[in-house]
Amino acid sequence: RSARRAASMLLLEGVALTDSGRPVLAPEELELRILEKTDAEFGERRGGLVSAPDERYRGGIAFLTTHRLIWLDQPALPSPGRSCSLHLSRVTSASPVPLKMFGSRTKRHALRCSANGGLGPSDEAGELRLAFRGESPESFARSLDDALANRAWQNEHDPPNTSNRTPNRATTQTQTRNGVPSFPRGRSAYDAAASRSAPPPPPPPPLGPSA
Repeated sequence: RSARRAASMLLLEGVALTDSGRPVLAPEELELRILEKTDAEFGERRGGLVSAPDERYRGGIAFLTTHRLIWLDQPALPSPGRSCSLHLSRVTSASPVPLKMFGSRTKRHALRCSANGGLGPSDEAGELRLAFRGESPESFARSLDDALANRAWQNEHDPPNTSNRTPNRATTQTQTRNGVPSFPRGRSAYDAAASRSAPPPPPPPPLGPSA
């Protein structure tokens, strides 16, 4: 049991990319913020992709959507490299890391995360820290807080009003690399498109005269 606990780590999902190296988003998923020169830090326990766990992923792009926090492996683009994603439903808390008086001046944001449950026996709850080495992260952090408060993924199964909309085929096509789905776990892009365009069920027939 102690050996298993020592091997446990915070595991993240892969990311499907377009030919130009941009993340493929689900139909309901909206891009919020992008911030370059961002490291993903997992600490001594390591974390990240199942196939490439490490203490830190360096020099990437933080890509925030209404549903996910995506880290893009910028040097590897347009190939995925170690690009990975964290569904925001796994985030239990998020807060800035206080700067130490004589420590690094790099601003960091800490995210406490639950386990995924489907990434293997080593997956466990843990902390992901974003280290911002470029622009100020204040706008990014505010957008992250808003996304966590709005919880858009909870509304994705509610059928929206499609009376005046024509489905856009381009938005429902999912491109993948290495077989990694780009849509939230448990729901395909096809299912998402069908839920938007399916007509409402017919009304029940009138009741007959009572006996």
